Amino acid sequence: MKISIIGSSGSGKTYLARKLSEKYKIKHSNLDYVFFKHVVDKSRIELSEKEWKKNLDKLLEKDSWIIEGVNPLVEVLEKADKIIGLSKLLYW
Repeated sequence: MKISIIGSSGSGKTYLARKLSEKYKIKHSNLDYVFFKHVVDKSRIELSEKEWKKNLDKLLEKDSWIIEGVNPLVEVLEKADKIIGLSKLLYW
């Protein structure tokens, strides 16, 4: 099973990805870790296109995955069996 979860910041993507990961025993990945190198002080360094494409290819070649992120990538959406879109509710 290949699941893509997309939505705005704070919409619950990571929460849902973790729950689905537990239920289906599939590792979930956040696109932030594809595009950025995270360092000790919680800052991040943007990777080159060559580097992030290499990271993405490694994820997509697996038989099953759950990938979540703010920016949907065509490569992910094309290979996904299921696409879940979340929106953040605003209360006034």
